[in-house]
Amino acid sequence: MQPDNLELESVSPCLSIVIRTFNSARTIRRLLTHFGAADSVELIIVDSGSTDQTLEIVSFYGAKILQLAKPFHYSKALNLGFSNSAGRWILSISSHCIPVDPDFAENILRFSRAVPENCVVGYGKLNVVPPKATHPHILGDLLSFERGSFFPGGNGLALYRRSAWEAHPFAEDIDTAEDLEWFLWAMRQGFTAQFIEGASAVYLNQGTLTHMYRKGWLEVRRTRVLLPGSIKNLPLHSRPWW
Repeated sequence: MQPDNLELESVSPCLSIVIRTFNSARTIRRLLTHFGAADSVELIIVDSGSTDQTLEIVSFYGAKILQLAKPFHYSKALNLGFSNSAGRWILSISSHCIPVDPDFAENILRFSRAVPENCVVGYGKLNVVPPKATHPHILGDLLSFERGSFFPGGNGLALYRRSAWEAHPFAEDIDTAEDLEWFLWAMRQGFTAQFIEGASAVYLNQGTLTHMYRKGWLEVRRTRVLLPGSIKNLPLHSRPWW
């Protein structure tokens, strides 16, 4: 089925990049160097009060800097960045992501220019160690998700079609798992998702173990609400943190 609720995309930068930051100086430069030479790219930073060199570093790369009002909220941060962007495609990527593919930026741009119109989100491969294998080339839709053959990536490395996000911004009434809520909405509308070949990154989060544990616990709780039943029904490869 071809959905008909996508608005026409205006002439604009091919790609906007939205990065949420908070004292990300240890990793942000290693991420931004991969986009420094890319054409038609807009860089947007949503900062939550950094006190280190984060803002100085991103300013060097010509980023638009937005300050997020406290308290921090995942969906509000992304919606702020997306609403201030102009790209036909918007990449949500963590400031702790370190790309491992030499043509990382080019592969994302190539995907955005050639993807079928019915596809509204593409996912890179994100892991805590350098990935040794790529995702299988399986089309993501409601049927493949229900069969357990496709499970979405997260907003640490996800590329969204702008017109689809405008039709359904990230839910601000939930505390986490906004990426899963959005994916489920898109699949139920008849849209599709894909993985982006050659877009792999290592995740070097600087948070404490307590922070990571709490974040994982909140995601499990929210996922149980979004997917009534049991998380045990999800494929093993989709539950690295759970």
